[in-house]
Amino acid sequence: MNNEPSDHHYVPQFYLRNFAVGPEQKKLTTVAKHGHLAVWAERSIENLGYERDLYVHFRRGVPVSVEGDINRAIETPISQSDTWAKVVSGRTDARDRSDKPILYALIRHLHARTPHAFSTMRELSELSASPDSDIPFTDEEREMEAQLRSNPGLANAMFNMMVSSLDWTVDAYRGAELSIWRSPIPLRSSTTPVFAMGAPAHPALRLPLPGMTPYQLIVALNRTTLATLVLAILTTPSVTSKLMLTSHAKSIGALLVSLPISRPFDTQ
Repeated sequence: MNNEPSDHHYVPQFYLRNFAVGPEQKKLTTVAKHGHLAVWAERSIENLGYERDLYVHFRRGVPVSVEGDINRAIETPISQSDTWAKVVSGRTDARDRSDKPILYALIRHLHARTPHAFSTMRELSELSASPDSDIPFTDEEREMEAQLRSNPGLANAMFNMMVSSLDWTVDAYRGAELSIWRSPIPLRSSTTPVFAMGAPAHPALRLPLPGMTPYQLIVALNRTTLATLVLAILTTPSVTSKLMLTSHAKSIGALLVSLPISRPFDTQ
């Protein structure tokens, strides 16, 4: 681990640069919470969206970092792809079917790699131990979560396995519907760049965790472009597409109406 960086960015810098200000693309206009105040400032991209040793777990007492694996296996291929070049240059209208794998990988990866995602994993584990929980855990799920509670290092290792690989996303790809939306309203993002938004209920929706409600994943790719992703259990293409388009149209219309006019990059 000696040569690995200790400041682990959970929001990739190549993504943040799409919201940068100035020709050098090294800073962002941000708004952050400080107590009961909201503070606006220009901040360096390098100093945003990171935690120290976030992607470190222990194997037989030895610290193991997957930060380098994330860069090599995921960030570099995405950031150097033709698809990302279209996003950076604002040519998302030139997107075609060949771009779906890259954008799918980006959304699933950004959604899974944040401290918020890790916190949610641990919270779910704690809820499974409560007899008063409203979430309908199966006996098998409760047993698995009990193992995670008894071995905190195992939870860290599982989190790192998810953020350093996309293997766990492969099965859902064929039933995924990706849509690109151009906005006349300047968009902004956050240090939790992908957020889950409610979607109309449908039996084809993929809801892999106990207690989940229908949702879609939304991310701003740059100041003018949103991407939305809905995961479904594959039935037939026509049924899946109709489901996704209905879901997107209802939710995104409301979202665009409520988007702010300003262009800050939100930080927590």
